Amino acid sequence: GEDSMTSSGYPRTVREWKRGSKIEDAPIVFEGEKTDVSCGQYLLDESDREGGGIYEVQSRSISFYDRYTYVKKQSSSSDDSFTKLAIALNTGVSFYGRWMMIRVKADWEPEDNGSDKTFKSGSFLYVDAESFLEFSKAKADGDEDAIKNCKLEYHVLFEPTATTSYSGYSTTKSYLIVYILDDVKEQLKFYKLGEGGGPFVQVGGDEQGQIRSVSASPVDSKTSDLIFQTTSSYISPSKLVLADANKIGTDDYMVSE
Repeated sequence: GEDSMTSSGYPRTVREWKRGSKIEDAPIVFEGEKTDVSCGQYLLDESDREGGGIYEVQSRSISFYDRYTYVKKQSSSSDDSFTKLAIALNTGVSFYGRWMMIRVKADWEPEDNGSDKTFKSGSFLYVDAESFLEFSKAKADGDEDAIKNCKLEYHVLFEPTATTSYSGYSTTKSYLIVYILDDVKEQLKFYKLGEGGGPFVQVGGDEQGQIRSVSASPVDSKTSDLIFQTTSSYISPSKLVLADANKIGTDDYMVSE
């Protein structure tokens, strides 16, 4: 109905619909304001990776660049509520195993991130998801003692320089592939998930940027470390190869061309 849309013409409500029932009878489980751009809810299943879980995410986009983000990790706990993330409104977040991946789009100061460091705008980092949810809940409750007791350890995968910027990432079963621009030349950096689902370890990638367009898409990010790698440049036609992330830096990296 009319009340289910925002003034921008996008969905304002999220409903839990069951097959065979009427959509108008589906209960509303999350809703935004009429003045929001849109709202939405989705689920990220990271339970197949060691230490990971199933994360439900709700978001309210109050502009095309800013949003409120709420997260709940499914568990047998009696606390079944969503937690508003203690991040800037323009911050990008996702999950990989037990880690929350964070793209910082404005300098993130120690008093806001719960550490003793400032993370520069344009950085790409990660932190233990459950620990950050506990920190976010303490911030929302204004519980200063709980905030001080939160032990957050951030890991920086990328920090921008005068010539470099973050461009994105893709994942396989065990690898995180980070895209970097260096003087507008593209680089791929390969990071492998640590033993027991621990911190990432860089295992290979480009030593310097190259004048080309490159992407690495997983064949199946849940079950395989094979990737479809596409490259093209001003002097070379587009090329698609099947590669094995486990063999990055070896002559056997390319499985087939």
